[in-house]
Amino acid sequence: MGEEKKVKDIMAHIDEYEKVDTEAPLCDVLAILKKNHENIKACVVGKYHKTLFVTDASNQIVGKLSIYDLIRSLVPESAKKTEFSRMYYRTLSSRALEVADEVGAVQERFRWLHSTFLDLVKQETQKKVKEVMSPIHPVLVEDDSINKA
Repeated sequence: MGEEKKVKDIMAHIDEYEKVDTEAPLCDVLAILKKNHENIKACVVGKYHKTLFVTDASNQIVGKLSIYDLIRSLVPESAKKTEFSRMYYRTLSSRALEVADEVGAVQERFRWLHSTFLDLVKQETQKKVKEVMSPIHPVLVEDDSINKA
C-alpha cells in the first residue's frame, strides 16, 4: 500500500491567494475580485481565487473574505436586527390601532429590498473588511492526513 496522502499534497498554497488588510474598505476587495474575474475571462495564465485572506497589522491571517461574505454584507444592519419577540408579533393583531405603525416600521426596515444590486454595492463599499470577513479557525495543519480532513 502506498504512502498516505497529506493535506499539503492537494491544498492550494496560501501565497496563491490575494491578501487584504482588516482596515481596507470593501471597494478595494471589489477591485481585486474584478481584476481576478477579468483575468479568468481573458484566460490569463495564473491562479485566481474568489476568496481573499484578511490580515491584521502584524500581517497574520485573521480571516477570509468570500463572495458569500460580500453579498451578506449588502444587507443593511437595520434589516438584520429583530427588535421584537415572536410573542410580540403574535399579540400584534390584538392591538388594531398600532398595526398601521408597526407595519410602517417593518416596511421601513425592509425598504432596502427595493434597491438595485448596484445601489446596495455603492452604499456598502466603504464598510471595512473587518466588518464583513469570516474569522478563521484552523482545524488542520498541512501534515495532517487526507482522512482527517
